[in-house]
Amino acid sequence: MNERLERPFYTMEELANVFGYKNKNSLDMAIRRGSLEVPTYKCAGRRVADKQVVAAYFQERRAEGLRQVVPGLSDALSVFKSEAS
Repeated sequence: MNERLERPFYTMEELANVFGYKNKNSLDMAIRRGSLEVPTYKCAGRRVADKQVVAAYFQERRAEGLRQVVPGLSDALSVFKSEAS
């Protein structure tokens, strides 16, 4: 079997696309300014971002948006989470 493992991280080019930056250089500037909302780290000499961390960031943003448009949503979500456990 020659299954290829999925990389657990985004390259900076991929991350720029995920966050809607014009290009990698724009993302690099955001990292230097400290305005990128997710941490990045060096892996084998390349700067990367963990895919699970990026997914968690967007899940939290989605939850914040839902709480703004649906009053009491956080209470309802906690009920569903406790029922699923």
